[in-house]
Amino acid sequence: MSDDTEGRPVWLLDVDGVVNLFATAADAWPDVQRFTANGFKITWSPTMLGRIRQVHDSGLAEVRWLTTWGDLANQHLATPFGLPQLTVAGTQPFRDSLTRWWKLPHAQAVYDTGVRVVWTDDDIACAFGASAWLEQIGPDRMTAISPLHGLLPEHLDTIERWLMEGGLTDE
Repeated sequence: MSDDTEGRPVWLLDVDGVVNLFATAADAWPDVQRFTANGFKITWSPTMLGRIRQVHDSGLAEVRWLTTWGDLANQHLATPFGLPQLTVAGTQPFRDSLTRWWKLPHAQAVYDTGVRVVWTDDDIACAFGASAWLEQIGPDRMTAISPLHGLLPEHLDTIERWLMEGGLTDE
């Protein structure tokens, strides 16, 4: 992490099922658009991605990809989404572990740096080990949202509010 982002909260952002919306979540946004990237249909909202970009650009959090798209997110999605090239927080191994979800150690590594973390992924609620770990660490330094069909305006309200609350108080 560079000096200008040291200590800044990190937002781990998934693509499919989060910013690539399913039909029921798309109905929540007034400006849904569609395009094809790398052979996949993408349904997204410029309003949603604009809010995510604002969080990143304002310094409220450093947004990083944590998605099976990996580096392809920057190659195929960042420009259409109006996002800068984002750090990729981790990539899926060729062979995934049967005992631990591949994204979990990447989220844990970011958490272990001591920064506050937002994690948005549609698989958190059902992924092996993720829910138990999140319950164990509590909500002070990490908040996770596992949308069923994509990020909704109220999810972004919650994320922005949580980020603006600031860091932990020293005791």
